[in-house]
Amino acid sequence: MRKISKIILLLFISLLIGCSFFFDKEKLGDNYYYLSIFDAYDVGFEKGPIIYKSNQKMVFEKIIIEGDVVEVNYNDNYIIAKKANHIEFRKEYFNDEKVEYFIISKKSDSIFGPYNEMGYKVKKMELNLDLKFIDN
Repeated sequence: MRKISKIILLLFISLLIGCSFFFDKEKLGDNYYYLSIFDAYDVGFEKGPIIYKSNQKMVFEKIIIEGDVVEVNYNDNYIIAKKANHIEFRKEYFNDEKVEYFIISKKSDSIFGPYNEMGYKVKKMELNLDLKFIDN
């Protein structure tokens, strides 16, 4: 019975390690990275999640989008990001959040944005970019 328990435990750990290897949301390609909210607070970024470019993960050579990046997706050429500025004053008195959208060209290191939702959709059409946020 102990042998079976050890085998099941080993399989479970292998599965967890394998899943995290294939679904590493933090690596966006071409030396771009996403720093999650948990990691941001762990390393002292009080403004929350960021997108940065660096030759090494967790070395913040160049911050591209700072704070409150709530959604991100990417392909070989572009990164799309949604930033929700969770300003307590706005939430308390206006019951809303200011949402900004960005498009990053990985090949030219160009940053398009911030845009509102309509401007973002127009720019995506201009770039012929068929990339969506995973939740949408």
